[in-house]
Amino acid sequence: MKFAFIIFKYFPYGGVQRDMLRIAQDCIALGHEVTVFTGQWQGEKPDNLKVVICESMGWFNHQKHENLIQNIQQEINESHVDLIVGFNRMAGLDVYFAADSCFVAKANDERPWWYRYTPRFKWFQRAEDAIFNVSGHCHILTLTQAEQSLFQRWYHTPDARFHLIPPFLSQLRFGMPSDVDMDKRQLLRTDMRTSFGFKAEDLVLLLVGSGFKTKGADRAVLALHALPDALRQQVKLLIIGQDSAKHLNKQIAELGLASQIKVLGGRDDIPQLMQASDVMIHPARRELAGHVLLEAMACGLPVITTDQCGYASHIEQAQAGVVLKSPFSQDALDVALLNLLQEHRQAYQEAGRYYAQQLMQHNPGQAEARMLTNIADTMKKSPLKVASDTNNKDLLLWIAPEHDAQLKDMLFDDFMALSGFTVRAAANRKTMRVGLSDRSYFVKQHGGVGWKELVKNYLSAKRPVIGAMTEVHAIQTLTTLGIRTTPIAAYGVSGQCAATQQSFLLTEDLGDIVSLEDICKTWGTNPPSKTGRQAMLIAVAKLAKRFHGAGLSHRDFYLCHIALQRNVIVTEDTEFYLLDLHRVLHHQPVHGSAVRKDIAGLMFSCMDYGFTAQDWDIFKAHYLPQDAKFWQQVNKRAHKLYTRFNSDKFQKRVKAEREAVDY
Repeated sequence: MKFAFIIFKYFPYGGVQRDMLRIAQDCIALGHEVTVFTGQWQGEKPDNLKVVICESMGWFNHQKHENLIQNIQQEINESHVDLIVGFNRMAGLDVYFAADSCFVAKANDERPWWYRYTPRFKWFQRAEDAIFNVSGHCHILTLTQAEQSLFQRWYHTPDARFHLIPPFLSQLRFGMPSDVDMDKRQLLRTDMRTSFGFKAEDLVLLLVGSGFKTKGADRAVLALHALPDALRQQVKLLIIGQDSAKHLNKQIAELGLASQIKVLGGRDDIPQLMQASDVMIHPARRELAGHVLLEAMACGLPVITTDQCGYASHIEQAQAGVVLKSPFSQDALDVALLNLLQEHRQAYQEAGRYYAQQLMQHNPGQAEARMLTNIADTMKKSPLKVASDTNNKDLLLWIAPEHDAQLKDMLFDDFMALSGFTVRAAANRKTMRVGLSDRSYFVKQHGGVGWKELVKNYLSAKRPVIGAMTEVHAIQTLTTLGIRTTPIAAYGVSGQCAATQQSFLLTEDLGDIVSLEDICKTWGTNPPSKTGRQAMLIAVAKLAKRFHGAGLSHRDFYLCHIALQRNVIVTEDTEFYLLDLHRVLHHQPVHGSAVRKDIAGLMFSCMDYGFTAQDWDIFKAHYLPQDAKFWQQVNKRAHKLYTRFNSDKFQKRVKAEREAVDY
C-alpha cells in the first residue's frame, strides 16, 4: 500500500522526527511504499524513502502551516495514496501520531484568557478539532493513557479511534541491556571526559531534549548551582538538543558555571554519552512521553525527572530513579540531585537495565507500522461528503450517510435556499420546518453576523453566535454523552471570516414532541399532583447534572428547550430531548457563572407554574452539589430575569419575534 506521511519540518534530532523516520522505515520493511511530505528537511535523505518538499508562505507560523497544508494536500491528491498519516495537527488525516499534548487544554490551563481570541489559537484549535472531533473518522496513535484521557475530556473522542503505542527501545541503537560490556562502558567514560576536558573523577549529568525551557534545562542549572561547593566543583552538566541557547547561556554565565556546563547542539552519539554519564536529569515542565527516559534506563543511567513526563511512571515502576511530584519545587530537585550523587547508584542502574530489557522483549519493533497496516486494511472511510469547489476553498458540506438518499444531490447553496414553515427568525438566523423527499426536517440557516455585531459582543465580553458549527459540535457532544437531542442530517459552512461566514444545520424532525413549557401551561386547568410536579423537576435535575457535569452550558436553559414525546408520562427517570443548542459553551466549571446562569434561567422559566421552595429543594438534592452562595445568586438572577421578561420593552420584542414566524 501507499502511505503518505506529513510532517511540517524534519531535523535529525527532534523526538517526533525520529519517530516519523523510524515508523516510515518499519512500514517500508513491511512492504509498503512511503512518501514523506514536508516543508523542510535537514540532514540526509534515506535512499529508500521518497521525500517531497513543499513551499509555504505567510507572515506568521500558523499562516505558513495553512499554506503548507494546502500545497501538501494538492500533492497528495495527485499521488492516490491509501493512507494519510500526520505528525502535526491538521485536517484531512486518516491517522494522527499524537506527539504533542492537547493544545486546547494547554491554552486554557497555561495561557491568559485573551489568548483564546487570537488567530493563532483559533487556527490550532480548528486543526486539533479536525482530528479529535467526536463525529470525525481520524484514528489517533497515542503514547500514554493519560494523554488519551485528556483529549477525551475536551473532545469526547470515542475509545475506538485511539490506539495506544507500547513503549519502544531499539535493540539496534542501544543493544540488549543484559549484554553490558563494563570494559567498553569504562572506555566510553574515559573518552567522553577527555574529549570535553573533564577530570576522570568528575560526575557528569546529562540532559537531552530539544526545547530547553520545556525540558527544564534552567532548573537543572539551578540544581547544580545549589550543590555544596566541594561537590559542585566535581560535577559537570552536558545539555544536548536543538534550540536557541541564548537565555540559557546567560543564566549559566550569571551563576558562574560556564566552566562546568556545556550546551551542545543535536548529536548522533546519545547512547554512548548516556553510558558514559552518571545521572540523567530531566526536570521537564511538560513532556507528552519522554522517550529519553527509557533510553537512559537501557543505558543503565539513573534518572531524575518530574511527573509531568508521560513515561515517568516507567521510572517509578522500574525503581530506576527519582520522580518529582507536582507542583514542582526547585528545593525538591536540589535535594534529589544531592542525594542521588551521594548515594550508591548501582541499584538504580541494574533496575533500569532490567526494566528496559522487559520493554524490548514486549515490543521488539514495528508496532506502529502494524497498526497503520491494520487501520488501512479495516478502516471505513468517513461518511463526510466534502464539497470541492475550485472557486471557493473554504466550503464544507457534510451529509449523514442515512440521509444520503434524500440529500445526495444537494449543494451548499441548495440548503441555504430552502424555504418552509418558519419556526423562528432573527436578524441573521432563521429556523424552518422543511420537507425533502417525503421526509420532514428542520433547517437552521445562518447568515453573516456583520462586523457591528461582532464588535458589540466582544466589547460586552459576550461570545457571538457566528454560525451553525457551535450547534453541530454541541449535538455531537450530547450524542456522545447519551443525552437526547436532534440528530444531524447535514451541515455546511462557507467562508472563514466570522463577519461574513454563511452556514446551515439540517436536523431530523423528532415528530410529535411537546416542550415542558407547553406541558406546564396546561396546569392552570389540569393541575398535576405534587408527586408528578416533583418527578418532572427530578428528571430535569438529572439532565442538568449530566449536561453541566460534562463542562457544558446551554445559555438558554429554559423549559421551552426541554421536550419529550407527547404521549410519554413524565417520571423521575424520563430522558428528555435538549433542544436549541446554537449558543452552547464547552469547558465551563460546574460552579462557574455560566452554569449558574443556566439554572437561573430554568428557575425563571418555572416561576408561573406553581413550583414551591420544597420542590426546588428536591431539585437541588438530585443536581450537582453547590454551596449556599451559588443558590442565592441563582435565585437573585432568576427574579431579575422574570422582572425583565415582563417589562413592556421586552414584551414588545417578544411580540415582534412571534409575528415573524408562521403560526
